[in-house]
This record gives sequence, structure tokens and C-alpha cells, in this order.
Amino acid sequence: MTSPGTITAVELHVLLSGATPFALLDVRDAGEYEAGHVPLATSRPRRDLEFRARGLVPVLATPVVLLDGGDGRADLAGRTLARMGYRDLRLLAGGVAAWNAAGDRLETGGNVPSKRLGEEVH
Repeated sequence: MTSPGTITAVELHVLLSGATPFALLDVRDAGEYEAGHVPLATSRPRRDLEFRARGLVPVLATPVVLLDGGDGRADLAGRTLARMGYRDLRLLAGGVAAWNAAGDRLETGGNVPSKRLGEEVH
């Protein structure tokens, strides 16, 4: 098992504007996610990741970027996904706060923008 690597807010911004498909999973609790999240991130709280990951990201080779509030949940989630066989894992260094500090906007609420991952998987 390999430990997840990291990605900076700048690198994530480039990835979001590119054409390479990837999963962007916010592993904070729903209330934290709805208070402010990276655009196009899908909410998947750490506590139920093992039960829902395969349905959300069925192809184990899919690049997965995990983000949290800078509290280590993304690292735990990455280690869990690595044990499940996911091979291309990155953590947003500094979490959502780093994204915001880099001058990138956060979205509030839930639903519509985050449907992108589900629609691509479908």
C-alpha cells in the first residue's frame, strides 16, 4: 500500500480546468461541506467512505483527490482507499482553507455542481 501524495491548491485549480477525468471527494461532514466547499467536489464524509467509495468511483485507477478541513481526515480517507485498491490518490495540502487562501472561491450549499462525478461515472 502506498501513502497518498499531495496536491496544492494551484495544481488542483489546473486539474479542475483540464479535461482529465478525476474524482474530487470532500471527506468532511455534510454541514462543513455545505458551509463552504471546492467547486465540483462531491461530499463523501469519511465515516461512510468504505461503504460508498466503490459506487462513486468504481474504477480503481481513477485519479482521486481528497480534501478536508486540514484536520487529517483526508489522510485517513486516502489510506482507507489505498487499502481498498485505489492507486492514484492525492490529498489537497492544507485542505479547504488552503484553497480559499489561494484566492479561489468556495461554494455553499449542496447538490447541483457536485453531481458532475456521478454523471461522469454513469
